[in-house]
Amino acid sequence: MLLSFASGWWPFTVTIVSLAGPFLFKQLRAARREEAADDDEPRKRSGRPLISLLLLLNSIYILYHLLLEPPPNLFTSLRIPFTTPAPTIRALLLQRTDPPTDFLPPQMELLLTKLASFEVRTMYSRFGHNVIIGCSDCQNFLHFGLYALPLALLDYLRNIFIYGIVTLRGTGRERLRLLGTGALVTAAAFEAWWIATVDIKVPRDGLGVTMWHDRLFLVRQVIFLIVPALAHNLPASPQKPISPLFLLSRTAMELDLTEAKARTLDMTHTATMRDPELRHNATNWWTWQQQEAEWGRQDERLEEEAEKVGMGIHSGDAEAGTEPGVLLAKTRKAVKDLLKMAWGWEDPVEFSAPDTSQVPSSPARPT
Repeated sequence: MLLSFASGWWPFTVTIVSLAGPFLFKQLRAARREEAADDDEPRKRSGRPLISLLLLLNSIYILYHLLLEPPPNLFTSLRIPFTTPAPTIRALLLQRTDPPTDFLPPQMELLLTKLASFEVRTMYSRFGHNVIIGCSDCQNFLHFGLYALPLALLDYLRNIFIYGIVTLRGTGRERLRLLGTGALVTAAAFEAWWIATVDIKVPRDGLGVTMWHDRLFLVRQVIFLIVPALAHNLPASPQKPISPLFLLSRTAMELDLTEAKARTLDMTHTATMRDPELRHNATNWWTWQQQEAEWGRQDERLEEEAEKVGMGIHSGDAEAGTEPGVLLAKTRKAVKDLLKMAWGWEDPVEFSAPDTSQVPSSPARPT
């Protein structure tokens, strides 16, 4: 059994992966490009390659059960009428055994005993071969139905769970969750209703009887293939802008913290100016900083390099038609905006180079 399973499963898996591999690789590359292009976007779709891999594995599992291991059926496999007597079926099965034998497995003997009842044959059409042969104590529709329900229900739950992963928040497919889940639940309810109410029509010759379990199994698996894959490959919904109301509480906390820091800084500055030693050290430190800034402003090479990287600090010349440096222009605009917000000043703020006439030529570097 294990060897037959391996001989059927692995070649099939390799074939499917070989066919779907280029598509999956394309999906991975597209997802990486999307992440690289949307680095500043709050919502990241980094889980898309993993979801694609999950869908591929689920599709392999479904296709394996559809193509290599479909539900068995005595009547379609032996191509015999639905009304064929049980002894005739037993004789046909013995003819096809390899090596030849005069005995069938106990489960098959029990199945043939059950098929002597016409009601059980109708259950065979409704619930399939595995349910009839698996439930040895089932006698009527209710028994077989309760035995078959968990198997089909788990199949639906597994695929609803996979569809939920496909439509997780952040994938851009959240809008499709209710629609796809509703479709799967509707399919499950319709299958249960159809199995319970369909009329099994058996002609006199016993040919042409519809095996509803096999047909509904095929439809179910096709739905499981299409619905998640369709939702996964539909365009992602655009990101909705975040309402400012959600940011009010966080903004208020940041403002309170900033105000506390500003008050602390003001008190610290006042306390520093009252202490002679601290006042001397602070004055010396700021003087040294001013001298270093002046050296930097007078260095032509530094000014050229700063202009190349977008951090120019030269004041510009209106008569010569030169504009101020980028960094200086941004600083002026930021100060202007702050003054306008704080005190309502709308006049442009004029900046001039600092007066260094009172700065000593070589102040003592603070320690």
